[in-house]
Parts: sequence; C-alpha cells; structure tokens
Amino acid sequence: MEYPESMFISKVIFPLCFLVFALGVSQPLQARNVSASGSQLYQQGDHEAAILEWKSVVTEYRLAGKSLHASKLLARIAEAYLALGQTGTALEHLIEGLQLAESAGDKEWMARLSIQIGGAYLQNKSTKEAQQYLEKGLEISRSLQRADIEAVALNNLGNLYFHQGEFQQSIERYTE
Repeated sequence: MEYPESMFISKVIFPLCFLVFALGVSQPLQARNVSASGSQLYQQGDHEAAILEWKSVVTEYRLAGKSLHASKLLARIAEAYLALGQTGTALEHLIEGLQLAESAGDKEWMARLSIQIGGAYLQNKSTKEAQQYLEKGLEISRSLQRADIEAVALNNLGNLYFHQGEFQQSIERYTE
C-alpha cells in the first residue's frame, strides 16, 4: 500500500526526526555550523563577530539541555573576551560555564575551568580570587589523578606566588 506524501511525512519523517533529537545522536546541525563559523571568525581576528555567533549556539544548547556543550562554548566566548581585553566579562562567562559544568557533573571540565578562571583573575591582578580557583582546580585534578591538569594548576600557582614576591612558595609550586 502506498501512502500519500503528507501521511508519509507525518507518520514516518516527523517521528524519526523527533527520535534523533530526543536521543541526542549529535549536536544540532545549525549549532555545528554556527560554532564552526564562530571559530573561523575568531581565527581571523574578528572576536566580536565570533562572540555573537557563539552566543546564539549557547542558547541553542541550553534549549536542547546540553549544559556541557554550552559550558565549553562559554569558555570559548570568554577566550574571545580576554583577547579583547575584557577580563571582567570573560570571568562572567567562565563562572557561568563552571556552574553548567558542575550541574553536568563533569569534574575534569570543572578542574580545567577553575584553573582558567584562576588564570583570568591572576591576569586581572585579583590574587585572592585567583588563588581560590587555582586551588579548587588543583584539588579536583588531584582527585581525578590527572597530572596534566595538576601541572597547569601548579604552574599558575607558582606564577601567582612569584608575582606576590613569595619566591619560596613559588619555587615549591613549580617543583611540586
């Protein structure tokens, strides 16, 4: 038996599309394309345009319940803001990304973001906040036994202590 085209679309195509979306087989095609477009703009030095592209994708990810994807893209947005010298705005996006990573339960990404936030605070000369986030990243990386992430945290803590003139603590962190 042959189905009319409208029946085929409503009985086969729509349920299939819903199933693919519901299962989250891959990120939405539109999000992938815009994210790639944002990356290209960023590489060309058009940070403002990249930010606008990526922000639309973050919204799409949130609507689709993809907190971790949104978190990772917020880190890219923060990177663009840092390149523009807008550390405060970058920090807002990083902290929002960390909250999403926490809600997703991704400890590795939480460690990486904590260290990135600490580095941004260090760049902003907010040493107390920098130390707090760097120590948090260090603690998480140690609990995961991720020496690569731990090394980044220790290096940044060494830089923090060096800039504070605490040279012995700096050396200890560098050699830990």
